[in-house]
Amino acid sequence: MSTDIKRAPGTTQEQDASRVVRLSVNLAPSVADALKSVAADQGISLTEATRRAVALLKLANDARNDDKRLMVVEGQGEKAIYREIVML
Repeated sequence: MSTDIKRAPGTTQEQDASRVVRLSVNLAPSVADALKSVAADQGISLTEATRRAVALLKLANDARNDDKRLMVVEGQGEKAIYREIVML
């Protein structure tokens, strides 16, 4: 998916970066509850939780596109357990 945002005439890239795009999304109740739970746990707004979720998704997507693997590591040293996060 590609999104092209055209810069307003006479604006700089820095000015464009300070603008926001308003989105409306439909979420299943369980997904909305999960997002609210994360926001509450971290003491952040739903908007910030959404930003962070998108950043994490982008990281995972970029890793997959670069033939890299994303892992969660439990424990340390020889007893560490590695679980791969698989993007479908």
